[in-house]
Amino acid sequence: MRVKKSRLAFFSQLATRNTQLIMTDPFTQVSRAILGALQADEGWASLVKAGNVIDMPSNSFERFKTQLQPADVPEAILLQGEFKLKPFGASSRIAEMEQGFQLIVTNDSLRVCPVNRLKYQTLIALAKSGAALGLDGLVRDWQITQGEDDALGQKQWRRGTQRWVSILTIHVNMFVTRERLTSLS
Repeated sequence: MRVKKSRLAFFSQLATRNTQLIMTDPFTQVSRAILGALQADEGWASLVKAGNVIDMPSNSFERFKTQLQPADVPEAILLQGEFKLKPFGASSRIAEMEQGFQLIVTNDSLRVCPVNRLKYQTLIALAKSGAALGLDGLVRDWQITQGEDDALGQKQWRRGTQRWVSILTIHVNMFVTRERLTSLS
């Protein structure tokens, strides 16, 4: 009888651990969905090389480069920004979450046409993924709520010579049932 309990406990722990690995937090899921939508779009991918997309949720990410070389740009980084957590959202059965993501694109020069092309292609790529960014049942909608082009490049993102830096804030609204929220640990 003792062996059966031990095996049952082992498989129960294994199932719990596997569930935890599968159950990524919603903020990381959305971040990956945004980067995935951008990189899956041929037009966007033709403008930003895969190696120049900084995937911060990746286990391999450690730090930003201090100097950008010509082959490093355009470079795209997706940062998390402002967020709101509303445990009692529109109803007592729904928890709402809002997260702002900043897509920061450092360009290779002060030419404006590539900057505009990349902004427009970002809108196209995200629109192709739909209102839920491919995460039906989690993402309600998204929008680019703020954007800024800086010809001198904010110092922390310019890293080297003067170049265009574009910052697009992608605001994502998410929801999860309170039942699911309280069942997760």
